[in-house]
Amino acid sequence: MDIRLGSSLSALKKTFPPTSTFPKHGELNGGVERIYIRRYDCRTFPLGVDVIRLELVNGSIVSVKAVFDIQQTNRESLEIMVRELSQKYGEPFREGMTYHWRDERTLLSAYDEQIPSTSKKKRVELRTAIELLDLDGYPRPPEPKRKSSYDTIYRRLIGGY
Repeated sequence: MDIRLGSSLSALKKTFPPTSTFPKHGELNGGVERIYIRRYDCRTFPLGVDVIRLELVNGSIVSVKAVFDIQQTNRESLEIMVRELSQKYGEPFREGMTYHWRDERTLLSAYDEQIPSTSKKKRVELRTAIELLDLDGYPRPPEPKRKSSYDTIYRRLIGGY
C-alpha cells in the first residue's frame, strides 16, 4: 500500500484513481476529515485490503488504517503480522490485543477489527487491521495559561494567599 503520511488528497487520487468522489465526513471542532475508501471506490486497490480509512488535517494525511479482507486475514493472522512487524521494529508495546510500535513522530498499531458479519450465525467477524498515525499532525488543544512562580511569590509578599 503506497499511502504516505503528510501527502495530500490529490497525491492519493493519483495512486488510487477514484471512480467517483471519495465520501468525506468532517468533524466540526477538530478540523479532521475522514475518508472511507472501499474497493469499488477506486480503479486500482491494494490486494487483500477491504477498506482504507484516512484522516486528513489541513489537507494532509495524518492517519491511515487498512482493514484486510477475510482471505488475507486467514492467510496472515494478527500473530503472524505482529511477528513480522516485531522483526522490523522491535518488541511492541501491548494494550489488550492491540500491539503498538512508536517513535518520536509516528505510531504503528496492529489489531483485530470487529466487522459486522453477513452470516446469521455470527454477529461480528474479526479482520486483521493495521493503522499508522502521525502524532504531530493532529491539532492540539491550547495549553491552559499557567501562573508563573513570580506571580505566586508576589501574591505571598503582598499578603495574598
